[in-house]
Amino acid sequence: MRAAALGLVVFLLFAYMGMAEVLTHDSALDGVVPAEAYQGVGSWVAGEYLVATGHSIDLPALGEAKGKVTQQAWAEDDCRHRLIVQAARLQEAGFDEDCYDVEATLPGFRTAATFKIEHRESLFLIGVVKKQGVQVQIKFSVKKARVKAIDLFDAGHYNEAATRFAVLTQQGVQDPETAVYAQAASWHVNLDAGVKGDGRREALTGLGRFYLDRRNREQALNYLHALYLETAQPSRDQLETLADLAQKTGRERNAQQFLDEIERRWPKPPPIRDADISKPYDAVLLSQRGLLTLGGAALVRYDGHLYFVAVGFTDARGDSSEEKLRQLRVGMVQAQRQAVVFTESTTVVATDKSTVETTVTNAGGRKTASVVKTIDETTMTEVKGVVKSLQNIGTWKSDDGKLFFFAIGRQID
Repeated sequence: MRAAALGLVVFLLFAYMGMAEVLTHDSALDGVVPAEAYQGVGSWVAGEYLVATGHSIDLPALGEAKGKVTQQAWAEDDCRHRLIVQAARLQEAGFDEDCYDVEATLPGFRTAATFKIEHRESLFLIGVVKKQGVQVQIKFSVKKARVKAIDLFDAGHYNEAATRFAVLTQQGVQDPETAVYAQAASWHVNLDAGVKGDGRREALTGLGRFYLDRRNREQALNYLHALYLETAQPSRDQLETLADLAQKTGRERNAQQFLDEIERRWPKPPPIRDADISKPYDAVLLSQRGLLTLGGAALVRYDGHLYFVAVGFTDARGDSSEEKLRQLRVGMVQAQRQAVVFTESTTVVATDKSTVETTVTNAGGRKTASVVKTIDETTMTEVKGVVKSLQNIGTWKSDDGKLFFFAIGRQID
């Protein structure tokens, strides 16, 4: 049976040799070299031997003779490299030549054959060495492993990149760059796996910032826009970033759409000057253009709280101390007057529980009261209760400096 098996190997060997153009051949090694070694590059373990087929290419520019010498030298180098890698794998199951530095010697290396294959320019060389004589020393290379992982990441092979970054972590590598790439690879893997909900939003946010930090605007815009489409209330910073990226990538129309949304959601406050408004009333008043420019009184719902605010104004006739005192005195009286007018002119319905802004304005000496909707009796009672204890909350001037405004108010709930 053994003789029959050996005969079959020899038969296949010569069959494959017949398919190749054999240039040199050491018949003493026929019993060692596997038949598939004549099919192309690779490496094999054959009993107590390691066998590999390396290859090179023609270099006609060097001349025929010199080209053949160089070609054979390159084929032998490739063969030796494959033998060393095979030996390293036998020594270390997890060996990866992209992650290790290797030092090795191949004593007793012998060339079993050289050949060519039809329609291929390469010269192939089969080398043989005894396993016992091979000496290999391997050492994990953080630099090589990191470079390979980043190359895989940049090529879009995120699963393999994530695996390699995990190996780096296991080796104790914790530098910021590696950690950031490892996290980004993980986000890519999650997105490719179809993660939903918070996991997806986290991945989109992380990858958007990752590519933004690396000035890859196309990729950053891709992920941040996907996040925008899934966000019910995008932040101003998110919209400003999208507008900037759209503009820098030549998408002027999209950039304007984001800017328009910012303007719509956060309208610019009316032009005023010399503003001195206490918090949180600065934000409350800046959301009410009418109060800032025309005065009046209103119930304002802002950031989950209800405020009552009244604003009076007077002419600004100079910068003397006497004039500034007059402005403060008259402005305060006018603001108190607006508060009283509000309570007297607003319709109250006991069963209607809606809270609605109501404004009374005074411009050019003409008083105009406008009640948009009714408010409930409880709210009106609360308003009347705070009218006599309203705080001074701020002052400002119109953009042209001709009007001085004085505001009083209080939080109701």
